[in-house]
Amino acid sequence: AGAVSSGLSSPALPSAAIPTIDGITIDAPTSMGWSLPTALVGVNTTVKESDPSITANQLELYFVSARAGGMGSEDIWYTSRASVSGAWAAPINVAALNSTSVDSAVEISADGSRIYFASTRTSSGDIYTATKSGTTWSTPWTSA
Repeated sequence: AGAVSSGLSSPALPSAAIPTIDGITIDAPTSMGWSLPTALVGVNTTVKESDPSITANQLELYFVSARAGGMGSEDIWYTSRASVSGAWAAPINVAALNSTSVDSAVEISADGSRIYFASTRTSSGDIYTATKSGTTWSTPWTSA
């Protein structure tokens, strides 16, 4: 099992040995600590990808991107794979969760049934949550 991250971190390696990668990276535990981070093929683009959050079974990945096809300047996107060793599918914009504002800092529950994220859809910006039934997300809500 590996780890999905945004940015660079690998305590077992000197910073000069870590490649510069924009976007979401994946690394795996090794006998020496962690492998070098590698770009997540099929997910990263030339624009910003960040805030990855993966389900416990490692088959669903939610992240934030400024890629084309979104509703706002930053949106929540989703990709999945059939097995832990499988390739990630083409990312899909999760329109039911997004707004025309910035939607960011996504966190998916371990079982993939609840999501939390920040959004500036209100003037002050708040934390929102939504639940998933099957493949359908509820309308996001906030307690603020």
